[in-house]
Amino acid sequence: MACVKRRRGKWVVDWYDATGARRWASHTTREAADAKLAEVVKAGGSRSRPEVDPRITVRFYCSRWLDTVKATRKPRTLEAYTSILGSHILPEFRDVRIRDITKSKIKAFLVRKLNEGCARGHVAMIYRVLRTLLFAALDDGVITQNPCARLGRSLNLSQDQQGSEPKAFDRSQLDRFLTAAQQAPRANARASTLYVMWLTGARAGLRIGELIGLRWKNLDFDRREIHVQQQISRGRLGTLKSNKSRLVDMSDGLALALQRHFVLVKTEALKRGSGVPEHVFTSRTGKPFDYARALEAFNKARDRAGLPDHFTPHSLKHTFASQLLSAGESPEYVSRMCGHHSVGFTVRVYGRWLPMSNKGAVNALDAPASPGGVAEMVANGTPSFVTSRNHNAVANIAGQPLGGRR
Repeated sequence: MACVKRRRGKWVVDWYDATGARRWASHTTREAADAKLAEVVKAGGSRSRPEVDPRITVRFYCSRWLDTVKATRKPRTLEAYTSILGSHILPEFRDVRIRDITKSKIKAFLVRKLNEGCARGHVAMIYRVLRTLLFAALDDGVITQNPCARLGRSLNLSQDQQGSEPKAFDRSQLDRFLTAAQQAPRANARASTLYVMWLTGARAGLRIGELIGLRWKNLDFDRREIHVQQQISRGRLGTLKSNKSRLVDMSDGLALALQRHFVLVKTEALKRGSGVPEHVFTSRTGKPFDYARALEAFNKARDRAGLPDHFTPHSLKHTFASQLLSAGESPEYVSRMCGHHSVGFTVRVYGRWLPMSNKGAVNALDAPASPGGVAEMVANGTPSFVTSRNHNAVANIAGQPLGGRR
């Protein structure tokens, strides 16, 4: 329990915080100590028993945390967490107690990583994993506040500030890439499949995992829609990145290309003596494309087209979003098509492709809502705020100096 004691000429407030750690605060007067005691009691400063040992070290808490997040994180995310923890966080804080990690220690750690030449984007990922870990510790009652909170912005590591600019093809570059993909050195059914897959990525904004996981039953040619429901990542079938399915409009040109692709797939299946594969884009055996081979094929087509190597399969999704915005489509529509979590995210990432110049738009403000409206007043040279009621008052004020009546 919290209490006030007299010690060495001072009044000391003695209490246990929410983590079970003992705290003291010294004051010169009893009144100040009583005020502090009231503050502690109000904040729930009496000793509590957290589920996790408040003295737990980073090494043991990391193990516990990974076990608890397995059910809510995708395998690829868990792999990233494990890699970051093993390569960076544990070597630095392995035997440090969670509650002894301070903001200054974290800041020094991240700054040292930057000075050692670690890429800023990778340091940002280290920061995010550590912040997530400490938020879990906060929920478990091991700490009373997260020392990582708001630290990323001061180091330019927050998600709003971090992240490279999207690498989107312009129309000419996309045409060159698709032509190179279509004119592979060994033209065959597999090359044709890859071409249609890249075309779908550029025309529907699907990620490579969503393309590989796309099934024929997800295509509605009558309604011109693609129902994106799943993805295949590193050979594993799973839910989408946002955990929500979405409907994407299918252009007439894309619909025609996919219908022709279906005819080709059906013909190949008949030659093999098997049924049409469940997935749209498959290898010769009818199984979904392997990610590594698809990536290799993308890179070869990009190199044949003479395009920079910063273009990746994800550039097709960036191309889809950027071209729609450049054409004047609303950010709300683009956000929905791409499956973004918010319109604000779409604008933040793709804002530079939004049309910014339309000087004639302000003329719509002059359109009269009724006879004698704003446009008529402006045309007659009469200020819009001058009405029959205030005309005389305005006339009287006009004859006075700015300071008021003399």
